[in-house]
Amino acid sequence: MSLRSTFIALAVIIALCGGGLYLLNNAFSREAQIRDAELGFAETHRDEIASANARLNARRGSGDTEYREVTQTAPADEGEEPLSLDAWYADAGSSSGPTEPTPEDYSYLVNDTEPYSDAEPIDW
Repeated sequence: MSLRSTFIALAVIIALCGGGLYLLNNAFSREAQIRDAELGFAETHRDEIASANARLNARRGSGDTEYREVTQTAPADEGEEPLSLDAWYADAGSSSGPTEPTPEDYSYLVNDTEPYSDAEPIDW
């Protein structure tokens, strides 16, 4: 290979690397531009978004300024103590249902392969 073709190959590799970096920069900068545009839109239209949230909360009968899904938890009974770990496991499920006492057969996962031939391995 001549010196000229080596330099040409080197230039092509550098150009490909530079093009890849340009594409990555362009793709990620586009994501940053979209994020900045979303934040700018939210800042510009803050009053409209707040009034839409207020209307939504008024329809749902909530006085919150922001819509959030409310989760309900059952309150603990008066005088009821939390379960101990053993009691929790006992309460979690009974063993009176039909169960299979033998474990699953995973013997097919054991690597019991043998060499294809009786030749000795090659030492390098």
